[in-house]
Amino acid sequence: MSQENVEIVRRYFDAVKRGLAVHWDNPRSAAAAMSADDLAPEQREVLGFTHVNVEWRTAFGLIYKGQLDFAKGVDQLLEATNDFWIEVQEVTDLGGDRVLAVVRSAMTGKDSDIEVSQTVFSLMTLRDGLIVRAEEYLHREEALEAVGLRE
Repeated sequence: MSQENVEIVRRYFDAVKRGLAVHWDNPRSAAAAMSADDLAPEQREVLGFTHVNVEWRTAFGLIYKGQLDFAKGVDQLLEATNDFWIEVQEVTDLGGDRVLAVVRSAMTGKDSDIEVSQTVFSLMTLRDGLIVRAEEYLHREEALEAVGLRE
């Protein structure tokens, strides 16, 4: 199951990249589209990798619970930017139901035009082939300690 979880996480982030491309072609609220059952196929694909009760803990302490709240969190992020992209650098099996994804992201602030890039260490928990939890950390050591591992 471990290698399967790695592949699911890789496919999830590939879907996120496609979903971002669709968003920038036609910027609109993912949460509103979700509520109206009007998500683009690429956005629906992203949600298809997550459990209905998915929990997302951002590296900045924000917590989103459930797919609609998850979409609202994505909206908040994208509303603050002129562009946003990700590049997955590494996906590692941590054993059991945990996978660590190292993701480089970059964005340009909407009001400031300041370019920011950041590497996030996303600790993903999967059950029955779905992401049930995503916990982001700014340092690899923190992510590994969260699962009782050390580098």
